[in-house]
Amino acid sequence: MGYNPDLKSSTLLNAIKASASDVYKDRIPTATQDNLAEVGSAILSYPTTRNEFVSAMLNRIGKVIITSKLFENPLREFKKGMQEWGKDIEEVFVDLIKSQIFDPSIAESELYKRNMPNISAVFHTLNRQEFYKTTVQETALKQAFVSEEGFSTLIEKIIEKLYTSDNFDEFNIMKHVVYQWGIEGKFTMVEIPSVTNEATAKEAMAIIKEVSNNLTFMSPNYNYAGVHTHTLKEDQIVLINTKFDALVDVEVFASAFNMDKADFIGRRVLVDDFGGLANVGCAVVDRNWFMIYDNLIRTEDVYNAQGLYYNYLLHHWQTISASPFANTVLFVSVEPNLTAINLLPATATVAKGGALQFHTEAVGTGYPSSKVVYTHDGTDTVISTTGLMLVGKAETKETITVTATSVVDPLIVDTATITVV
Repeated sequence: MGYNPDLKSSTLLNAIKASASDVYKDRIPTATQDNLAEVGSAILSYPTTRNEFVSAMLNRIGKVIITSKLFENPLREFKKGMQEWGKDIEEVFVDLIKSQIFDPSIAESELYKRNMPNISAVFHTLNRQEFYKTTVQETALKQAFVSEEGFSTLIEKIIEKLYTSDNFDEFNIMKHVVYQWGIEGKFTMVEIPSVTNEATAKEAMAIIKEVSNNLTFMSPNYNYAGVHTHTLKEDQIVLINTKFDALVDVEVFASAFNMDKADFIGRRVLVDDFGGLANVGCAVVDRNWFMIYDNLIRTEDVYNAQGLYYNYLLHHWQTISASPFANTVLFVSVEPNLTAINLLPATATVAKGGALQFHTEAVGTGYPSSKVVYTHDGTDTVISTTGLMLVGKAETKETITVTATSVVDPLIVDTATITVV
């Protein structure tokens, strides 16, 4: 059953009855416009039917209201869906395979040697577990059956603030992913002029168009992991804040992406801000950059017999993350300036056969890139482009030095010391 606010309350009540238990069907009369009070009295006078009615109303009607009536998260289209089992999601990327020179003289000795693919992996884990609660007094339930409008009003009263609050928070959380990616220096930063007039707008659009075109070609330059990937025009999503959108004509923006206005609007997502990042005009990201999964969405209701009220709860658990393998470009009006790189952890102890995840912090102004190239001096140890170090069981060194070299400035480096046990 779907909820339509234009439907009569009697229709909604009968729809609930149609899928209810036999006890409910036996006790509750068929609803009409003239007997709503009688139906309400029958439902509320018996705890079993009252509880069944409330649960049906919350779980069946509420789920439809969220899709048709309430505030919608403008970024919700980038969610990946429901993660039914487990709390971790492993994302694996297989990079390009390097070509070799054909040489028949070494074929016999080289044929059966292994040539392992360049595989990188990251884990995205459950990191949001929140719930929302609202209360409805039993007197409000009784009043709902006085008129046709009362029942629909009650439904909205119970459901609306739960889901609206959740959607609004989810929107801000997803914007915070953008903010976190920026302050951690994980975007590819591209400077554009501050747009104040038509001339500066055209200059900015020329830079954005060049980057957009470059994204369609295989390259390691536009994603944080530094893997070889590309993003076709139809998969490029443009995140634009309201101020920048007001300054640049949509037609001009569309031309920068080699598409007509209608197609561009379909790939343009308007946000009020970038979660706190300053001097940002827009961002161009791969459609698959956001790694947002719903782990649990559940509504519950509980009746307090002493207080004669119901508490309605909405639980929402999510995995909130982003892919280091997806192309992401942030266009800013200040030049990023990198002064140092911090490699973390600076020291650690790892057992043979164990793993350690490194990450870097960029020091500077204008959200400089924290992207680095990892190297080490171990004998049986590997480290991925995303900073995951695997210490082999045959490692002979007791101390391994890991070096992070900035891709922006090779003279900027930091090291970590790993003790092997």
